[in-house]
Amino acid sequence: MRRVFLLVGILLTGAVALVAIEFATGPVTLADLWSGAMIHYQGPRHPPTKTLVYKETPTRPLRIHVFEATSEVPGATLVLIHGGGFHSGWPDEFFPLATALAGLGHTVFVPEYRLQRVDAVAYPEELEDCRDALAWVEGEAASFGGDPAKLVLGGSSAGAHLAAALVTLPSERVRNGPRPMGLILTAPYLDSADHSARFELEPPSGGVLSRMFSSPPRDVFEGRSAELSPRAHLHPDMPPALVLAGKEDRLWPSGRQFCEAMWKQGVSCVARAFPEAGHAFALKGQEHHDAAIRAIRTTLSRWLASG
Repeated sequence: MRRVFLLVGILLTGAVALVAIEFATGPVTLADLWSGAMIHYQGPRHPPTKTLVYKETPTRPLRIHVFEATSEVPGATLVLIHGGGFHSGWPDEFFPLATALAGLGHTVFVPEYRLQRVDAVAYPEELEDCRDALAWVEGEAASFGGDPAKLVLGGSSAGAHLAAALVTLPSERVRNGPRPMGLILTAPYLDSADHSARFELEPPSGGVLSRMFSSPPRDVFEGRSAELSPRAHLHPDMPPALVLAGKEDRLWPSGRQFCEAMWKQGVSCVARAFPEAGHAFALKGQEHHDAAIRAIRTTLSRWLASG
């Protein structure tokens, strides 16, 4: 019993230190820390308008959270995929952003997908779930005031990898359905072939739990990291992208390179790095958070005007 208590004490000490260093500007629960998924957006967390099951799996039903537009201004239809290193995480990471975007006239869908630690799945089963969620949204968006012709895919961290994979991997490009209008990729992990960018939430000084629960890409992709890398499959017909990341995030260089490679394909991409911020860049102060929201709002308006 003493050993168990000592282990819990170490974990809680690490959690407290991490909260003090990384999360001083916003509320974060112990569950958020345990998952290894740092919430990227602050602000009001209104509950979804509806939560529905979009897919039954052998381990559990997968739900999708719907945020109907609360403004009369016609907006986009967004699907936002949460992060967590493919092994953990929760959709409510995106609830503050979904709430803000719904207030601007956008309809937002935030799906669950199976996780490696929870459901004992292996990639690309997570991608298959996201593909099925996207197909569900394409068929049901109009029921919630959305327009599948104005579809935007977004993701955070590992969720950005999944979102980008849905429009880059050859296996996904043959999928029927409307072409997304754009990609919004925050703190993105986009080049799984680059093993120098280990899938860690922060540099080694970032906290005990972020180091304990991080995973290198080779553990996730089981030898197929290059084959399954969105960076390796960019093409001229893919939609434009917005990339947002903290400048101190070790994933930022691959995000910048992803954007540069898109331009070489003749596709628009805007990348912005926030100074003195790591993976959870929007928690580094209200200024970064507000700037990220403004960038997303401006980008969506531009895509809607040109679409």
